[in-house]
Amino acid sequence: MIELDVELVRGILVVGLIISALTYHFFRVNSGGVVTAPFLAIMVLSGDWINLVGWLALSTLGYLTIRYLSERWPLPRVWLFFAGIFLPMSIHILGLNLLQLPGFDTYSTYLAAGLYITNGLTAYDAARQGLIRTYISAAGVTLVTVIAGLIMYWLMQINSIQTEPLPAFVTQDPLLAFVIVSAAIVARLAFGMGTAGIIGGAYLLQIATPSSLLVVLIFTLVGAFIYKRVANFMGLSPKQAFYSLLAVGSLVAWFGLFWASVLGIPGAEQVESFALEPLLVVGLLIGETARFGAIRTVAGAALVGIAGWGITSLVSFGVISTLAAYFITVVLLTAGIMFAFKEVKRGWDAAVAGSSRWASH
Repeated sequence: MIELDVELVRGILVVGLIISALTYHFFRVNSGGVVTAPFLAIMVLSGDWINLVGWLALSTLGYLTIRYLSERWPLPRVWLFFAGIFLPMSIHILGLNLLQLPGFDTYSTYLAAGLYITNGLTAYDAARQGLIRTYISAAGVTLVTVIAGLIMYWLMQINSIQTEPLPAFVTQDPLLAFVIVSAAIVARLAFGMGTAGIIGGAYLLQIATPSSLLVVLIFTLVGAFIYKRVANFMGLSPKQAFYSLLAVGSLVAWFGLFWASVLGIPGAEQVESFALEPLLVVGLLIGETARFGAIRTVAGAALVGIAGWGITSLVSFGVISTLAAYFITVVLLTAGIMFAFKEVKRGWDAAVAGSSRWASH
């Protein structure tokens, strides 16, 4: 296929986000997660057919998981969402470790980490609007995004535009993604915190210098202030607002961070050096800051980042083995879920008590 570089991948991401948002706006159809189609388009353009087939299989598994759980227990939607993400991701990681399935060696960290969760995003949309409908929508948005990517590639070739190659995937082992997703689940379910998205801690770790994080924080606070007022003024639904936020936020971050680095603003140059991280981190943080508040979002993102850094560092320094790190993560995840389940159980008990009172009349 074609050789991808940083700016081309960014262009594909932005175009894919915009097409996903427009698809939902005009047809009220989700495309398997707002970031899924751009990621699929990047895999198509890079000729990564094995991982495309893996996405299809794992998304179907996640869909069946959500259907099974929803038909047997009255779990909240957020629990079903996380279940649909966690099980396919775990099976994917198990396949990477035990079966030596193809990994994401040629992808940047965020793209690789994101591909662990796109299965769950697709599964959740499929459970809500139908499996075939979701796959058709994802395929259509991916196709249009691929065409747009080929046009951008052609324009760059005829104009002899050359940019930086994609950075190498800096973490071969998928442990980081497993820890980050597990910590995000606990932070959300047990403590009601925002976490910069389910996988956000992975790329926050990549830009974790004080000046870079300050740039991201400033963008987030200003963006959250504007977002609340614009969304209310335009009367957007939560889904429309989220789609629009990621599409516009990624476009603004693309140009804003580029010119900020050119002008020498401290911290911007380091953030600009990453391929996809800065384009999505700001939008996700804005959305969760508007929903959970700045303090809960910053605290949640910090908690997830510390968990990811701490456990992977113990492995890097040889303090514990990779297998031990997975075991510790599962234990902590189980403890967090058991703590969070108490609130769900109270809701079930209240519903049973209420129905008993009505039955007595």
